[in-house]
Amino acid sequence: MTGLALLAMAALPCLAAVEVHVSPAGDDAAPGTRERPVQTIGRAVELAQQQRGQERAGYQVIVHEGTYYVAETLAFGPEDSGTEAAPTRLEAAPGARPRLVAGRPITGWEPYQGDILRCDLRKLGLEGVPFRELYCNGERQILARYPNYSPEHPNTEGWLYIEAPAEPNSKRAFIAYEGDLKPWADLGQAEVFEFHKYNYYNTVVGIESVDVATRRVNLVGDTYDELAGGGAERYYVQNLLEELDSPGEWYLDRATSTLYYWPPRPVDQCVVEVPTLDYAVHLQPGAEYVHVSGFSIEVARRAGVQAEEARHCLVAGNTVRNVGVGTQIGGWGPWENCAGIGIFGGTANGAVGNDISLVGGHGIKLTGGDENALTPAGNYAENNCIHHTGLDWKQGCGVRVEGVGNRFSRNTVHDIPRMAVIFGGWDHVIELNHLYRLNTETCDTGAIYAGGRGGITPWGCVIRGNYIHDVIGFGREDGRWVSPCFSWGIYLDDLASGVTVESNLVLGTLRGGVHIHSGRYNRIVNNVLVGGTLQQIEFNGWTSAHPYWQGNREAAIKNWESHRDLPAWAKFGELFAAHPREWEPLVMAGNRIERNILVGTDPKSAIYRCNHMPYDRTVFDRNVLWLGGRPIRTGMTAPPTKVISDVELCPNGGFEDGPPNEMPTGWGWYARPSAQVTAQADPQTRHGGGSSLKITCAPPDPGSQFPFAMVKTGDLPIVPGKSYRLAGWFRADRPDTAVFLVAQSYRADKYHWARETNAAVGPEWKLLEFGFHVPGPDEAEYLPDMQDLYIRLDARSDAATVWVDDVSLLEAQAVDEWTAWQEMGLDVHSVVADPLFVSPRTGDYRLQPDSPALKPGFQPIPFEQIGCYENPLRASWPLTDG
Repeated sequence: MTGLALLAMAALPCLAAVEVHVSPAGDDAAPGTRERPVQTIGRAVELAQQQRGQERAGYQVIVHEGTYYVAETLAFGPEDSGTEAAPTRLEAAPGARPRLVAGRPITGWEPYQGDILRCDLRKLGLEGVPFRELYCNGERQILARYPNYSPEHPNTEGWLYIEAPAEPNSKRAFIAYEGDLKPWADLGQAEVFEFHKYNYYNTVVGIESVDVATRRVNLVGDTYDELAGGGAERYYVQNLLEELDSPGEWYLDRATSTLYYWPPRPVDQCVVEVPTLDYAVHLQPGAEYVHVSGFSIEVARRAGVQAEEARHCLVAGNTVRNVGVGTQIGGWGPWENCAGIGIFGGTANGAVGNDISLVGGHGIKLTGGDENALTPAGNYAENNCIHHTGLDWKQGCGVRVEGVGNRFSRNTVHDIPRMAVIFGGWDHVIELNHLYRLNTETCDTGAIYAGGRGGITPWGCVIRGNYIHDVIGFGREDGRWVSPCFSWGIYLDDLASGVTVESNLVLGTLRGGVHIHSGRYNRIVNNVLVGGTLQQIEFNGWTSAHPYWQGNREAAIKNWESHRDLPAWAKFGELFAAHPREWEPLVMAGNRIERNILVGTDPKSAIYRCNHMPYDRTVFDRNVLWLGGRPIRTGMTAPPTKVISDVELCPNGGFEDGPPNEMPTGWGWYARPSAQVTAQADPQTRHGGGSSLKITCAPPDPGSQFPFAMVKTGDLPIVPGKSYRLAGWFRADRPDTAVFLVAQSYRADKYHWARETNAAVGPEWKLLEFGFHVPGPDEAEYLPDMQDLYIRLDARSDAATVWVDDVSLLEAQAVDEWTAWQEMGLDVHSVVADPLFVSPRTGDYRLQPDSPALKPGFQPIPFEQIGCYENPLRASWPLTDG
């Protein structure tokens, strides 16, 4: 439904024949008229149902200003359905913003210790009622924790770090650093709130025991992943009465139903509320044409409004805030379905014009549609402002979209710990959204994200016309916690394929505006990607030996085969053009990058970064590329036009020196994944000379840092500012074995520099060669500490035998990256030129009339249609950036 259609719908008069009014000053014995309203919404719904009788037209419950503590969830089922012309409406009175509170106020406080108060919840009728959140005057309070929360530096202060797993590969026992633990007396409800080593999101796991002497912590369940230690995981301990030591902290003793709290101000100035219901409003299966609008919906355990298998229902113009994730959270589980507004299944249900914030999980969750028939659900979210999600579970995004044929359009999403949009499924539209200040607590992420390890998703989805900026990322690199970190604008991860990314503006990301991670047949067209610090578009593919492909290959084949003959799926012809077994050895293929404007503003930035991508099955063309007048960097290396020195820089490149059956002289292990992996001179199989290097591969040991064999030279002196040719001959006893030839230099905590080429080899010898340039003192990428490099040989298999021979490193005259790129048939019709934005300094990225981007057919982005807009169904206007 478009904005104009929403405006027209909002202007329609209510045709409901039954109207019941509610006011805090009312009386449930009253008839519910405007003059004599009832007092509770539940009674109003009951009266409306009775008065409507058998009429098909919906009824109207009009709620006047005030706070309404909902004793039971307001549930609407098939018996409450309205019609398109006369929907059932639960709505605020004109000019009112009543509060629907899915919880209870807490009173009856008494002194406990110092500034800490306590309340016997049994006296309030709340014995045994669990909750994980407590609010004071509308602000979420802190569950008692150690170390204490740092509002000034929430990511870097108030955390502990894991020194080591208690046993190798443990997920539920660790060793803390010296001095981090205390001899807590009561661990009955204590928990560890932990970010795993990848820092995607957190788990919350109960504590079984703590041994201060040995610094061992035993947990009652698993964390997300095997613990690494070395400071890779950050955590704090929470839910301990002994750590209730700061204003705003609280603790619930569930055994005795006693609540302890240190209020931040005198308690008689506090309205303290706790959630007691999962949902304030529940649109149940079969409900049709029910509208909920105009409320402030607060203090629910799992969702402000939950719609399940409903049809044509609308949640509009509400403020939804202070929502949790249930009573238990962890890695993946039921908390993943918690959202400010949840729309699960059904048809044509909408969340429109709502302000959603301060929620424990997602802002909105949209699902629905039939996978096999590809029948769209048509559920949608439009004109919502969503911010500060993921308070409990850091995978809590602005929106999660699943299923088939749902839409997220013209929303504003900001200040999110993870992605603004995460989606999976098919035929979704994500368009015209304003997305910014994202990934504030996590890394390996983007503003818009989809994964596709199953091999058949998210085909048919469209990401169009979005404005993305300030995608930050926080994580750990080289042993340090840093920000920005490992983030992109639009991230198609893990084989996510068949997506159209069109007419988006992405500004100022770290690793680029778009990342394709092994995906196939994605279309990246007509986008403006500006200011990626490292590059503007990044491609990272899987080889047939990659552990991700090996681990997901059979599932991808099964999914592919189970959907191949379904009639509706015939429209995804490219998906079924080749069997997944034929996707190897390089899985990523079929992507098109056309008519984009790609501008790097950082002196070190490139246009592209490509790893393990089949260039002959990828289209780059009719793009406008600009690095501020600097040479265009594509990451492409090519054989040099001229070798200018015959002084061999690679030691023992023929592998003829050294003891027999041992690693040749001058070479050693970079990574040996198991003792069964061997490398030795082989005089029987050689390309030239008297010997070759034979690498026998084997499966890696559990926990190996690298799953494949990597052999290297020692450090070889090089001269900054000069160019070199690296070459070597490879063969293998199995076809399509992935091998890599790499020139690499590394200094811990300073830099990592590498250039490489790769190929799939078999029984015949194959030459790999490339030229590369070492940045000099007057060049943007110059690294003063880089005076040497080493040659690395990778055999990326767990079963093949690989031979390498005649490795050579010579000084040469290298071809520049742009020439090498175009000689590969890439970007042949593209233009290197300033795209002529109107005023990038002031954020105006419209094109001037003489922009060179207009000649190859670039279509202007409709900036005036992006983000929220004024509308009668909008909860607030103008938006505030807070």
